[in-house]
Amino acid sequence: LGELKFIDCSGLAALFAFGSKVRTRGGNLKIVNTAPSARLLFHTVRLEAQFEIYHSVAEAVTSFSLPT
Repeated sequence: LGELKFIDCSGLAALFAFGSKVRTRGGNLKIVNTAPSARLLFHTVRLEAQFEIYHSVAEAVTSFSLPT
């Protein structure tokens, strides 16, 4: 998402729906490399509570192996 310049409510809804589907199937969706504007939007609409957001792919991959 590092090059994402704009996302509207439809895009956020699609991301949320995809994340929900992944979780119901036992998976976990991580958000990586968000542009500052996207990170601010995720914070504003409280999507940070729904998704783990990481600065790098390496951080996200490592988080899969950490105990919860």
